[in-house]
Amino acid sequence: MDIGDKVIVRSNEDDPLLIGHITSFTDFGNPKNDLCPIVEDEETKEEFICMGIVKPYSEGLLKELEPLTPKEQWNLLSKNYKRS
Repeated sequence: MDIGDKVIVRSNEDDPLLIGHITSFTDFGNPKNDLCPIVEDEETKEEFICMGIVKPYSEGLLKELEPLTPKEQWNLLSKNYKRS
């Protein structure tokens, strides 16, 4: 994924899904770390460091996730979900 991409973020907390755009990446000051995306929430314009699951946005994926609980969403997304 690249800066500017629209994404769906699933936190490992019981928070609502976050829909936003990647604004940058961080390695937390250690180049040995994997890069972690920073996403701006479309609604609030707040930026979040996303250490949960980040997937490319699609209407189909969003419709499939919306009726699920946060735990069900996590379980679905953590299984190499590839539908569009």
